Amino acid sequence: MIDGAYHVRSNVPVTVYQFNPLQYTDPSAFSNSFSNDASLLFPTTAWRNDYYVPSWPHTGGSPSQLAVTAWQDNTTVTIDVAAGTLPAGGAPGFAVGEPQAIAMNSGDVLELATSFGDLTGSRVTSDKPVQVI
Repeated sequence: MIDGAYHVRSNVPVTVYQFNPLQYTDPSAFSNSFSNDASLLFPTTAWRNDYYVPSWPHTGGSPSQLAVTAWQDNTTVTIDVAAGTLPAGGAPGFAVGEPQAIAMNSGDVLELATSFGDLTGSRVTSDKPVQVI
């Protein structure tokens, strides 16, 4: 998603979390939430260039997922997935054993989800620091 990230700036220390809602209804999909999970968001000074993804396996209609956020323009991110993904929402499909490079700009977020399988063990590398959740 282009410019899909929020930017939080502070001149004092803060802690930032991202929560998925415990209860929500999506009338267009006739579905309710299945879980409540969260991510601790690190400051950009803690972002790195090399990650191995921990994820949850695709179960009960809930996909295994990962998200990459770019901090700087012209960031090249290479992803080697542990499970295949289909193209959706502007993201290309990824095949196991075929690392693929993606160009991202500051604030862009790339979200990948499986139709089956588990993204745990996927490797994400970049030429500039990124966040992976």
